[in-house]
This record gives sequence, structure tokens and C-alpha cells, in this order.
Amino acid sequence: MKNFKKYLSFFGQATRKEFWVITIVSTIVFIASMAILMISGIALDISAGPIFLVVSLLIVLFSILILMTMSRRLHDINYSGWLVLLFFVPFVGWLFLLMVAFFPSAEIRKIKKPQTTGRKVLIMSLIILGLFWAVFVTSVMVVGIVQGVMEIDRGDTNNKNGDIKITQDGNITNLETTGNLKITHKLKCLSPQDIKPEYTPADLMPAVVDCINNEKYENGVILFSVASLYGRFDMERVKDDTAHQAISALIANHLQFMDTPNKKEYNKFFKNILNRMDDSKDTSTLKKSVCEGILNVPMPTYFPSYMIYHGMDAFDTNFDVKNGVQEIDSVESFWNGLLKERFEGCF
Repeated sequence: MKNFKKYLSFFGQATRKEFWVITIVSTIVFIASMAILMISGIALDISAGPIFLVVSLLIVLFSILILMTMSRRLHDINYSGWLVLLFFVPFVGWLFLLMVAFFPSAEIRKIKKPQTTGRKVLIMSLIILGLFWAVFVTSVMVVGIVQGVMEIDRGDTNNKNGDIKITQDGNITNLETTGNLKITHKLKCLSPQDIKPEYTPADLMPAVVDCINNEKYENGVILFSVASLYGRFDMERVKDDTAHQAISALIANHLQFMDTPNKKEYNKFFKNILNRMDDSKDTSTLKKSVCEGILNVPMPTYFPSYMIYHGMDAFDTNFDVKNGVQEIDSVESFWNGLLKERFEGCF
């Protein structure tokens, strides 16, 4: 315990090895802690406020630990520990402390007793850290408010044409294009032969859910596969790369948080189908039925506005949805190649 207290003090000395070990380990632990906080916050749907507060506290704690170690490092080379306050001088102070951190230990101790009063340096460090934190938080808030006002103003302008939908969730303003993932045909669970080329992935995903709820797992797998196939086709012709996440968003919206006994059975059925697809020797009726259902679907003829409106380009004041697509060379050849690429086990 006595040795441990040594590392939580501004007094004493710290060799180069001790300084760098503590600094590197502290940095790794700090980065790992922030990563875990961010990941867990997203997974548990925790708002940014609590995460930001905890991360801020971690920054303060780890900064104090490094300041303590730096103070002892300065003592070890016969420098005053008060020089640790140069930590708060950007660039010049950082460069100086980085250089002296590499100095070898002094052979003769000129400073018999530490010149640094630990309590005073700690209080001074806390005050400066608090000021830095307050300035940082204020800056973030001001930038957020300015951006929010600009987005709302832009949203109101576009909203006259029905392009932008603005919703308020507490203090958070959400902007969404009205055509984003828009459903154009309200579908129930379909048989493969009833799939039409004007049905978009946004139309088909709710039908997949209906198939699962009604225990029509084979139809559900085929519809999901077709929706994914159509989505991949649309990614080739939609110009805006940021819009290509539309399929992932559809899957997340309709299936990711669906937790029912039927969904678990559907997942088992889907896994069984995938295993059969990978087995070139499988000649079962089930595999043949699923393959025929997928390979016989028509090439899509709809305009992929559901995906175009999902991209960042749709927020541009000069945005024109008609300019959101590009021609595919040899479209039929591309379509056939896409079928073979994604469903190789059916050929």
C-alpha cells in the first residue's frame, strides 16, 4: 500500500522508466475506458450526456495522475515540480516536458526536499483543468446550437417543398427527408411468384416480418434475399455513397430488434438454407424451391428514391432526386452477374 501511495503523490522522484510506464499504461487504460463507454452507450442506448460526463471525469483523473508522475520526473532531474504547470501551455509547454522526460536521472540531488507543495499543485491543477473543461463544454454547446439553428433554417426552407421533416425529441432536433426509406406498396407476406419489379426493398422488408409472424419462413427467406438483391442493384446505380446504408437501416428497423419465438425459428431456418446453399451436393426439394423463388424474380424497374433520400446529398438545398442515379453499363449482364455472385449455390 505504501508503494502504491508513492504513485499518487507530487513528492519524490520518478525515473525515466517509471514515468513512461505509468504514462503509457494510463493512456492505454484511458483509451480503452473511453472505447468501452462509447460502445456500451450505443448498445444500451444511453444518451450522450452521461457518457460525456464520465469521459470528462476520466480525463481529469488521468491528467492528474500524469501530472503527479511528471512532477516526480522533474524532481528526479533537479527541476522544480512547479514546471509541471507547463502542461497547460499548448505546444511549447508540451514540447518542453516531453524533452525533459527523456533526461537521465541527476547524479547529485540539488533539491534535498521537493520544491513542489503537492496540495497547492493539485489545487492549481484542478482549477486549470476545470477551466479547460468548462471552456470545452461551452464550445461544444455553442457549436451545437449554431449548427442546430443552421440546420433548422435550411430544413424550413426545404420543408416548403416537402423535402425535409423536422421533429423535436426533447432538446434534440431531428431532420429527415420525407422520402427516406419510404414505402410505396403496403405488402403482406408474398409468394415468390407474386413479387413485382416495382416492389422496392422498403416495400419487401415489412412483408418479411409478416411472413415471420405467420410462420411462413421459406417465403420470408426468399423475400429477404430478394430485398437484399434489389438493394445491391440499387447501390450500383445510386450516386451518393452515403445513401448505400439504406439496406442496413431497413434491416435494423424491421428485424434487428425483433425478439419473438417466431424470429428465432426463422433464424434457424435461414441458417439451414445458407448451409444448404454452401453444399454443392445438396439436391433437396427445399433448396431447389428457395433457389427457384430467388432466381425467377424480375429485374427491378422502380426508381430507387427510397435509397437516394437516405443519403446526405438529399439535404442539399439544390438537391434534385432525378439526378441521384447513374446508368449501369450492360444492365442485364450486371443483373445476371449479381445473381451468380450472391446465390452461387443455386447454379
